[in-house]
Formats: sequence, structure tokens, C-alpha cells
Amino acid sequence: MGELTEVDANQTSKSSSNFLKEATLKISLAQHPFQKSPAAEAGRRQERGGAGRGCAGGSRRQPSPPAHRLAGDLKQAGAASCPQRPAMSTPAKRRCCGPSGSLDSSFQKRLKKISIEGNIAAGKSTFVRLLEKHSDEWEIIPEPIAKWCNIQTAEDEYEELSTSQKNGGNLLQMLYDKPTRWAYTFQTYACLSRVRAQLKPISAKLYEAEHPVQFFERSVYSDRYVFASNLFESGNINETEWTIYQDWHTWLLNQYEPDIELDGIIYLRTTPQKCMERLQTRGREEEQGIELEYLENLHYKHETWLYERTLRVDFENLKEIPILVLDVNEDFKNDKIKQEYLIDEVKSFLTS
Repeated sequence: MGELTEVDANQTSKSSSNFLKEATLKISLAQHPFQKSPAAEAGRRQERGGAGRGCAGGSRRQPSPPAHRLAGDLKQAGAASCPQRPAMSTPAKRRCCGPSGSLDSSFQKRLKKISIEGNIAAGKSTFVRLLEKHSDEWEIIPEPIAKWCNIQTAEDEYEELSTSQKNGGNLLQMLYDKPTRWAYTFQTYACLSRVRAQLKPISAKLYEAEHPVQFFERSVYSDRYVFASNLFESGNINETEWTIYQDWHTWLLNQYEPDIELDGIIYLRTTPQKCMERLQTRGREEEQGIELEYLENLHYKHETWLYERTLRVDFENLKEIPILVLDVNEDFKNDKIKQEYLIDEVKSFLTS
């Protein structure tokens, strides 16, 4: 009778121990639903063995319980111990500030692109600095002269370089030294740099402006109708080179027309004699060999295109483009009254 009682007690103890183990396992599975229990792992190994034998003619593997039943059991077991995770919110879309083709239509309607044209030493650099200081909504894209003077540098292409820095291939100097050898090379590279400038991504600051304006110091159009054309007519670009230039220039601009197209042109009008005077005053090394005849030829090109408007152009958007002609023959660098007049003219032009 005593032995029977002891056996019963041992069985009761084992039952209690097994119950606790099963309860602990259920709680563990509820907290870690992807953790494999030893029994389940053993069962899977046995099933894999059976499946292998089944392929050789043994018994078929029994199908697993439906996934929704397992999910329901786990959910019921872990309801008390697994708090719900908050739903992840959808991230906000990033705004693209690339070329204008990818900008929203609202900004496209607000943005104006204006080219500032004029002869060498007409006063463009002074004028664009005046514009830049006037409004935070006005952005200036200057000519990359420093890049032309040192084509191998990776530094700021808009910053003037000293003589000692110009050691990477001064293409501008090479043009003036041997125009028949380097005219086509220079004009090709100059046009490429202007295309890059007019495709420059919009800055975040300008994107937020209510009346954004981009001012370009010269454009891809003056590159062709003033400078390249003059080099051809003076014999520094031969007929074959001129034909090739016009071909790729037309194709390239047609490809990027929506992003390159201008809304207006500002022509800084000066006499060739005044340009020569200012050129000698500023003393840029590469320009010291420029003769008055060269400035007169460029002046004629500007006049027929932008003042008389008799030059035949190949792009529809240029034929009726608005042009503001500003007489800057008188120096305005230190003339506050003249500066205010010029700014007022520009503001009226932008709103007309």
C-alpha cells in the first residue's frame, strides 16, 4: 500500500512537471513565435527523412496545418504578453530639384530664365553683381571663364585664377595666340560649358522663391550667332568645322529645348571704343592682344541680332523673344542713380 502511494506520488509529480514544461513552452512560443521548439524541430527532421524516403517510394509527407490556424493559436497564446506594434507611417515623398523637366508645374510657371548679352568688356560682370545684390530671388550663373583658362582643374569654374594657377591648359589664351588652330576647339568647349550652365539644377533657395529668376551671363545662342559665327566669317573656323558646329548645336539644343529655352534677353549696349577702354582698364591677361576690329565685328553681330533684329535665327523661341536693351556706355559701377535706373528697368521687364 505504501509503494502504491509512492508510485502515485511520482506520477503526480511527473504530470505536474510535464504540465509546467508545456505551459512554459507555450508562453515562450507566444513571446518568440519564430523560435523552434525541440519537439517541433525533431518532428521536422523526421518529416524531412520521411520525405526523402517518400521520393524513393516511401510514404507521403502529411500536409501541415493551415497557416491561419497556427497564426490564430499563437495569437491566442500570446495575447497577454505581446503588445501591438504601432503601424509604420508612409514616408513623405522626396522633392526632386533636378533639371526643370522634373520640377512641378507651379514652379515652372513662376521661374524666369534671362540671358545677359553684350560685347567683351561691355560691363556684364558689374551688372550681374548688381542684380545679385538686389534680390535673394535672383540667381546669377556667370560665364565659366576660369574653367576656360584652366581646363584640367576641378576647382570652382567661376573663380578667376592667378597666372601661376593657369597651368592646366589655358584654352582662352590658346585661342587668342593661334585662332586658326584653336578656334573650333575653344568654341566647342565654350558651348558645352554654356549648356551645362543652362541645365544647372535649381537651388533649394530659389525653389522656395515666390518670383524666381535665373540670369545667365551669355547663352548658348550668343555662342553660335555671335562668337562662332564671327570666327567662321573671319576665317578662323573653316567651312567644314562651321557645318559640323551648326549640326551638333542644333541637335543638342533641340534635345534640351524645354530646359534651355529662355524667357527673355537683356542686351547691354555699348560702343566698341568703350569696350576697348574697359578691356584695357581691367587688364585680363588673355585679352591684351584683342584689337578694336575684333570688338567692332562682335558689336555688329550683337546689333543685327538683338537691336535691329534682322539676323536669321534657327530656333522658333528666339524669333519673338522679349529683349530689353540697356545703354551702358556710361560707367555705372559707382553711380548709384544709374544703378537704380537699371534695376528698375529690369524689374519692369520681368513683370511685363
